[in-house]
This record gives sequence, structure tokens and C-alpha cells, in this order.
Amino acid sequence: MTRTDNRIYLDYAATTPVDQSVVDAMKPYQKEIFGNPASTHSFGQEARAAVEQAREDIARHIGANSDEIIFTGGGTESNNLAIQRTAFRNRNKGNHIVTSAIEHRSVLNCCRFLEHAGFRVTYVGVGADGIVDPDDVNRAIDDDTILVSVMHANNKIGSIQPIGEIGKIAHNVNVSFQYIDGESLIVGLDMTGVACSTGSACSFATLEPSHVLLAIGVGLGAAQSAVRFSLGRHTTKNEINRVLDILPGITERMREASLF
Repeated sequence: MTRTDNRIYLDYAATTPVDQSVVDAMKPYQKEIFGNPASTHSFGQEARAAVEQAREDIARHIGANSDEIIFTGGGTESNNLAIQRTAFRNRNKGNHIVTSAIEHRSVLNCCRFLEHAGFRVTYVGVGADGIVDPDDVNRAIDDDTILVSVMHANNKIGSIQPIGEIGKIAHNVNVSFQYIDGESLIVGLDMTGVACSTGSACSFATLEPSHVLLAIGVGLGAAQSAVRFSLGRHTTKNEINRVLDILPGITERMREASLF
């Protein structure tokens, strides 16, 4: 990734730069093959052929059928589509769903919606390491269970659930700085050119502490002081060392300021 300044980006769990190979692959569809895939004319059919080829490629790589691949606008839409469709299509078989207490908000909110629609939802807890115990999942399952939904890698603390070596592995570090407000520390770091976050970008509008940290037993004060550093393929060792050099000075100044 070409860098135009000395800023350090450690918020890969929120979003990542587009890989150059993806940019190159998409270039023809920005100007040359630009038709609406739903159109019947040749421009549209060219675009449709590209979409269907992409669908087949994805299916082949993950061992699925192409008609099982559905393109959506993002993760929240995908979660809602998968969970709600599974729930309502299997309601004649049961009405019970099992999930974990540290799922993404889009999953938890979807499950709460389903509870209002008459479904039962069991929220399995986690240990202090953020890991779901498979035995707890087994105990939660009953004859009416139609869906078990557990995220592979947690977007807040990076814990990897024991569901096999599949999916994208997250690289997150969540650190609590005692007696320092997390949001204030984010601002202080940003002023030095370091971008990180207090948690999910999806919860930007709320000042509530992370439900994930509370679920693993972190106290309210520590949760409000927590900052998430998420690394990506472009993060370098020198950048991490710079952050480690910068952090002590910022946290010390903030602690001193909090005493007055």
C-alpha cells in the first residue's frame, strides 16, 4: 500500500484498504463493462456474465454451489438475511436459536427481533478469554433448536471460536488504559497520526461500553477505558514500535490532567 504520510492505521477491524489486485480486476467494470446486469441488451448481458462468473469462482473456492452465493451490500444485511431466513423457513421444525453473548450487534439485534416474533434465543456466555465453550452450546441445544450462530473471529477482542480453521482470522488487540477515557485517548492518538478505535465502527453513535468486554467479565470502568488496535497485512513492525513509543507520553499526560 502506497503511503502518502506518516500516519499509522491500526483500525483494520473497521475497514481495510482495497487490495491492488482487486482494484485492477474491477477497473474494466468501472468504464468499459458498465451495463446493468438486469438489462437484456448486450451491455447488460456482459455485466451479468461477469457477476455470474464471480459467483461461480466464489462457490468453487469455498466448496459451495453457485446458486448458494448471494451478493449483499454488507455484513449487517448478510447476517440478517442468513439468520431471519433460516429462522422463518424452519419455524415448522422449531423456534429455538442459540448464539453467543459476544456476537456482532447486527446478530444480537436480529435475534432480539426474532424474540419479539415468537422465537426463543439462548445467549451462551464466554470465559474471560472470550471463548465459547462447546459444551455450553451442546447444553443449550434442545429439540426445538433450528439454528446455532457463533462468529468465528470476534471483531472487538480477536478471540477465535473453536469452529474449525475456516473464515478470516482477525488480528485484534484490545487494551484498557486505567483512569483514561477511551474516546479521549482515541482523539489524542489521532492527533499524533495514529488511527485506532474504542470498538466497532457500527457503534460509533453510542458511548456505551463494549458488550463483548462486559460479557467476558471486564469491569465497567475498564471497559470504558478500552481501546482496540487492529492490525492488517500492511501494518509494519516499525509502525507498532512507533505506537509503543508514543503511547506512554499520551497516557501519562491524560492521567495527570484527570487529577485536576
